[in-house]
Amino acid sequence: RILWRAIATSGGIAFTAALIAVLIAYPLALAAIRLESKGAVKQARIFEAPVELTLLLPPVLLGAGWFLILMPSASSVGYAPVLIVLINAIMALPFVYRSLAVSLRRLVAHEDPLCESLGIAGWSRFSLIDWPILKPAFRAAFTFAFLLSFGDFGVIAFFGSDSIVTLPFLIYQRLGSYRTDDAAGIALVLAVFSILMTQAFSAFGRKEHAHD
Repeated sequence: RILWRAIATSGGIAFTAALIAVLIAYPLALAAIRLESKGAVKQARIFEAPVELTLLLPPVLLGAGWFLILMPSASSVGYAPVLIVLINAIMALPFVYRSLAVSLRRLVAHEDPLCESLGIAGWSRFSLIDWPILKPAFRAAFTFAFLLSFGDFGVIAFFGSDSIVTLPFLIYQRLGSYRTDDAAGIALVLAVFSILMTQAFSAFGRKEHAHD
């Protein structure tokens, strides 16, 4: 029972963190690349700076900082899920940004002049032109962020409890109780589930490509 709860918790945290990371990285990367294409390199760095800053702040450091801040508070348990999700999203942000930037550079170079000449902008452009082109990049970025968060132990080590149990935290608990066989079994479940999720995302992408 606790194993399924840990899988559900890990999946929920990973999904939300991956979604947040993509939603933050996309506008930052798009703004930076469009500025670069117009020769405004210094202005583009303003949008890249928040992403690069996350590389200087390890998730464990962020988790430890918030843990020390909230430790005296009785409401720290209530904040824990939000902090776990946000820190995992921040952790994935640089990788999601780089993954999207490759496709966005091609998009800006090839499609921006045409869309400007035709007067296509806003949601119409995104839904008709940008989204079909960027779908594979979004899928790859989301998958990477999901798996990174799904197997992360750095943050949950501080905020994990009986009410918030993920698969990595469950492994840690079993190892702490010298139940190495249980820990090995849970680690196998974590690995298998990660592979299955990767295959599921890939199969979904192939199915969409076939329909297109």
